[in-house]
Amino acid sequence: LAAFDNCDETVTEGTFSETRADYELYYELTRVWSAQDNAGNYNSETQVLHVQDTTAPSFLGPQSVQVTCKSDAADVSGWNAVDDCDEEATTAEETGDRQFLFDSDTCDQGLVIRKWTSTDQVSNTATGYQTIVVHDNLGPTITPSGNQCVASDEEGGSASLPISALFSAGDNCSSSATLTQVECIGAACEPDGLSSVTVSRTGQASEVAGIVTATYKDGCGNTATASVNIVYDQRMVGTECY
Repeated sequence: LAAFDNCDETVTEGTFSETRADYELYYELTRVWSAQDNAGNYNSETQVLHVQDTTAPSFLGPQSVQVTCKSDAADVSGWNAVDDCDEEATTAEETGDRQFLFDSDTCDQGLVIRKWTSTDQVSNTATGYQTIVVHDNLGPTITPSGNQCVASDEEGGSASLPISALFSAGDNCSSSATLTQVECIGAACEPDGLSSVTVSRTGQASEVAGIVTATYKDGCGNTATASVNIVYDQRMVGTECY
């Protein structure tokens, strides 16, 4: 504050003092200005400042995150918090149980809701919700066996090759995938439902008897396809010749 006098161009004496009183949730500053003129006239003014933090912390972190599998939600980074009056970052804690909003137990497609809470030093509390979008759009992983051998026989006959020997399949979000279709391209090859394919033995060595194609589906309907060549008398290390 500035001091002036009606008779003196300058005030001869002026003082300032400030005291602070701390309370549980706020503090007060009491400021006193005093001045005296050349004639000994004295005056003072008092200012009281009530200082209270009424603003809750703010959260730092992505509000919405997308992952592929429900299990990936556990790896999503949490939130931090900052406060206007605290010099150091305020802690944000995940409170309550996570909400899992899924239409199906077999498909990793839905929402995971996380609740976060942060409280500053004077008990202002903020609550926020983080949404994790789970969207499995990847097809199963198929591992084909490689070329398979069928022994040729001029007198005819046939060989039955189980599909389980030709392909193995898994999924990124679950341990298994479902076989939905088996096709065999070639006149000497015929699928037997989803379990096996039958291949005629009447063929020439190194000739391709057929190409077996299998399609697998995961719980969300994503599909993947792989193929295996069936070859007459082309034996490979570790491969049975049917």
